[in-house]
Amino acid sequence: MTTYKEIFGKPVKVLSTDPTDAQAEGQVWYNTTDGVFKTVLSVGAWSSGGALNTARKNNSGAGTVPAGLTFGEMPGLSANSEEYDGTSWTEGNNLNTGRGSACGFGTQTAAVMAAGHNYQTTTENYDGTSWTAGGALSTGRRYLAGFGTQTAGVAALGFTGSSSAVSEEYNGTSWTAGGTANTARFALGGVGTLTAGVVFGGGNPPAKTNVEEYNGTAWTEVNDLPTANKANQSSGTQTDALSFGGAGDITTTLGYDGTNWSAKASMAAGKSYFGGFGGTGAIACGGDVPTTTTEEFNYSIYAPVAASWAAGGNLNTARDSLMTAAQATQNAALVFGGHTNAGEQTVSESYDGSSWTATNALPAIKQLGGGAGTQTAALAFAGNGTAASTLNTTESWDGSNWTAVAAPGGTLATGRFNGGSAGVQGAALLFGGGPPTVAVSEEWNGSSWSPGGSLSRGTTGANNLCGAGIQTSALAMGGTAPAFVYNTTEEYNGTSWTGGGGMNTARRRAAAAASTVDSGLCFGGLASPGSGQTAVAETYDGSSWTNTGSMGTARYFLGGSGATQGDGFAMGGLLTGLASNYTNATEEYTVSTDPLGYKTLTTS
Repeated sequence: MTTYKEIFGKPVKVLSTDPTDAQAEGQVWYNTTDGVFKTVLSVGAWSSGGALNTARKNNSGAGTVPAGLTFGEMPGLSANSEEYDGTSWTEGNNLNTGRGSACGFGTQTAAVMAAGHNYQTTTENYDGTSWTAGGALSTGRRYLAGFGTQTAGVAALGFTGSSSAVSEEYNGTSWTAGGTANTARFALGGVGTLTAGVVFGGGNPPAKTNVEEYNGTAWTEVNDLPTANKANQSSGTQTDALSFGGAGDITTTLGYDGTNWSAKASMAAGKSYFGGFGGTGAIACGGDVPTTTTEEFNYSIYAPVAASWAAGGNLNTARDSLMTAAQATQNAALVFGGHTNAGEQTVSESYDGSSWTATNALPAIKQLGGGAGTQTAALAFAGNGTAASTLNTTESWDGSNWTAVAAPGGTLATGRFNGGSAGVQGAALLFGGGPPTVAVSEEWNGSSWSPGGSLSRGTTGANNLCGAGIQTSALAMGGTAPAFVYNTTEEYNGTSWTGGGGMNTARRRAAAAASTVDSGLCFGGLASPGSGQTAVAETYDGSSWTNTGSMGTARYFLGGSGATQGDGFAMGGLLTGLASNYTNATEEYTVSTDPLGYKTLTTS
């Protein structure tokens, strides 16, 4: 009789506590404390990936998560192709025929693009460097599914002027007729091999739930999707597939085990008519509105972080545009200034973890400025003053009183508001802001301001952005430039700014917390394009952003701070509109983790 050790290479262990290391995946053990057999299951989550060089929609893809390829686009009919290394996209050689709405399959070094707009029959093969002509399809079409390898692939269904059920098989040189599906449809997902494929969803033209498996000869109806969907993308195999996104820019992700469908972690931002590929895991790139955004779905035995926001004590004065001591904690915080219907404010309040207490006020009214420091040693700088005047002043807090820092030391070279800020009382940082929008940074050494590095977005800089961290390891997030809202992240090393991973949600007038560039939290703000206030929060690990628990109250122009990602908290802000909708609500970010996805084994 074959043993588990012979199959997996590990014996069944007897343990009093569950293992906590990554090598436990696939291991079976008997927990003597619980009196049961257990194992560890992998789980999956989406995170932001590198931005495409060319914004696109109706693009195709091939490859795996660390070695992928996307190509084509419409309505621009781009011939552009790009290669992905798991972190960033690099321009590759162009297609011979620019088009979109085609199918793609294969690997990064042996890919196929077939069919496309205007019901093309054209096929091109990719060898990792260049595209060359392949055999022509018998039936021209677009919005079809493709799966398999460059020498054993399938082009399935699609739109020929009406929904099609036709499939064709490819040997790397020519196409031959394949089996006819049971349900004609287009804009569907499909994965697998020539002899073990599966397609799902699609429209006819209403969205369908149909799922069919292919054995290299015939199609067989199997269990349906839980919800009708089309314009979705796919990755995996016939017995381990993913369907993600779809019409209406949904975020839904579903997993297929060869029999049943189950819900997986949702995408951060919904997509439809976009490029997708992947073996174990998935890549989603581009989208219905041409975009450069990329998301990655990766499996891990580590369970997703369980994060949530909990209500804290209310501010005494409801307001927006308030400033905070950036390195405060949830049990010792300070907010100051802001705006109400009565205008700009001098009010200052401190927080003990449960309630806010009024403190001595700022020496002059101020809103939309920068803040640094802690509850007992803080700094306020820049902002708006009387009659919306732009300020270049600095005020210092000693735990009891605010004091205006005399000129010239306390005077910023560039007065501004709506900038980002970070740091402590003796080493603060201010960057961006307006008007007009600026890119310059200034550094505070405890007695005076001096020039710092400029934001890497160019001379236009950014306004309405948020910041967090310390002077030598700071984050700048989101913001606006003329007619544009950023999902951009920039990292500061004390000298210069460099680009980081893009946020899943482009936003402005948000708030943030961070200890350094490797541990950030951004929350709230006005989401774009065309969206209102958001409750969405994201965490940053130094390279990519992951959606985490959303706030209970969507808001913008809010206050926010935190000496670490786990110390993040939000207070005040606007709920809707530009006046009279101030909130005094405080929310605290809390994190709990289940380090491994344990599963108890049972018999049946």
